Amino acid sequence: MDGYFAPAGFPDSVLHRVDPRVKTVSILCFVALVSTLTSWPALLLAVLFLILLGALAGLSPLYFARRAFWVFPFAGALMIVLPFTVAGEIVASVEVGRFAVSVSKEGIAQAFILSLRVANAVLALNLLTATTGLCGLMKALRELRVPLVFVQLIEFTVRYIFVLAEEIQRMSLARRARAFRTGRSLLHKRTFLTLGQLLGALFMRSAERGERIYYAMLARGLGNPSAKKELRWPRGGDWGWGICITVFALTLRLLEPGGRLWQTLLK
Repeated sequence: MDGYFAPAGFPDSVLHRVDPRVKTVSILCFVALVSTLTSWPALLLAVLFLILLGALAGLSPLYFARRAFWVFPFAGALMIVLPFTVAGEIVASVEVGRFAVSVSKEGIAQAFILSLRVANAVLALNLLTATTGLCGLMKALRELRVPLVFVQLIEFTVRYIFVLAEEIQRMSLARRARAFRTGRSLLHKRTFLTLGQLLGALFMRSAERGERIYYAMLARGLGNPSAKKELRWPRGGDWGWGICITVFALTLRLLEPGGRLWQTLLK
């Protein structure tokens, strides 16, 4: 877990040295603004901008691709469905018995726009975590006055996903050591019975482990204000990088309609 969420790239790069609070706010503003873009050239420019920032931090495109591997399968389902469900100019049609499946030009365009939006959000958040690290990011959220309960939930969720995965591996190893036989398929009755028993046992072990950890943390002074260490005040360079990231996304948002939004704001 520490290796996966530890800072990556060049530790001494300018992005690694930017104050985590400024970096967090600017990246979140970037994602919020870029998510409202509707033209693919602007979204593509945002992707190239993030790749350039990643290169400055020593992060390769392969690094981003490995991190995005776990996200795109979830968003990919919607991207596949959109061309078949959005009405518009039909570019292809396939007949299956009495049913006809059509692919629309507008659906393909929306799927492409959605994929670029997801790519921007994934790249931006990976850039934030790669140049800040989990500990630095959680400290920044606390300094930004995010409710402590939300910060603790994020910390526990991230940390104990790996603990639960190891617990599942040990339970699977114990079943194989007892000559356990799996079902013939996922829909087999024996498979459902095994999954139910696995989830039940995992829930009970997780509840017991959580209670032990909670009392152990109380014994070590959980919630003691004296244990907190505040971050230093951001320097001028930190503000400069934060403003640069936010202004780039804002510029894309304002210039996207071809200047018409500028005319509306100036009236």
